Amino acid sequence: MFLGYFDDWRDGMETYGDANKRNNGKLSWGSGSIFGFSSWNAHQDKVTLENMKNASDEMATLNAGGFCDENGITWVNIDSYYDNLIDNSKEDPYTELKEYVEYAHNKGTESWPLQRKTCFSGIMICKGWGVRDSAITDEYGNPVALAKTDSTYGVVKNSIPIDPTSDHFKTDVKNFMSTYTGIGFDYLKIDFLNFCTLEGNYADSSITTGMQAYNALCKEFTKYIDPEKFF
Repeated sequence: MFLGYFDDWRDGMETYGDANKRNNGKLSWGSGSIFGFSSWNAHQDKVTLENMKNASDEMATLNAGGFCDENGITWVNIDSYYDNLIDNSKEDPYTELKEYVEYAHNKGTESWPLQRKTCFSGIMICKGWGVRDSAITDEYGNPVALAKTDSTYGVVKNSIPIDPTSDHFKTDVKNFMSTYTGIGFDYLKIDFLNFCTLEGNYADSSITTGMQAYNALCKEFTKYIDPEKFF
């Protein structure tokens, strides 16, 4: 258990991280702070190819004026509703995502070589999904749901966190990672992984706590991507 009180929450998070590394070590990270544009702040559920291209144009202009991280990089993050750029009726459903990545990279080459970084965000949670063999369950075998929330994160209300030790989850991660690393995104951001820390029963009976489940989940992702490109 970690207890602390800090005037600045960022100091608290850094101290918490330092405390955790005593047991598990600390991954190196030399890519600087994540600094730039996130579609969630501007567009939320209105993500389109056009407005993401416009965001890249604007970030390229701002980067030239010093709007960047300590390594000179300005980031563009496609957050939730990235799937607005996926069209399953097409032979290649990911045409627009690929077009955007190519556009962002070319924009970086023209404006500030090798500085453009794109990142991708996906939510690994099944909203309203009641598949018993893929969810964290209670003592009666029923899926454990996130029943309470605030208005900011209303998307998680009554959602069912996936059991990260289940075969379904492992298959989903394999497909997810191979698809989106193959598209050409430089970095991946996976949201809401903390939901799997909800206490319950897991497919792997050797996992008995939420933090063990969280560690198993993170290890699963690193099978498919360099940890230095995963945050």
